[in-house]
Amino acid sequence: MIFSLGFRAPRIADLLARRVDAVLEQLADSALLEDGLTSNIPCRPGEITPEHLANARDAMHNAIDALDDDRWLAEVVTDAPTILMHI
Repeated sequence: MIFSLGFRAPRIADLLARRVDAVLEQLADSALLEDGLTSNIPCRPGEITPEHLANARDAMHNAIDALDDDRWLAEVVTDAPTILMHI
């Protein structure tokens, strides 16, 4: 009988998913992306400029930084894995 008991490094996808889930649990449903300074940028209707993209990224990073409670990492690395047993 072989038992495998050991720490496995978490997948980056699992880390990212748990961190985003932790933020989404606290984010208000009414939170909207604001145009801010990007509303004065000359562009064609419907055009997404690099400034618009940067504004959206900044908004997401700010939400993660403000609402992240740092428990997500402990939750991922202490999650009980499925134990594989070969007989």
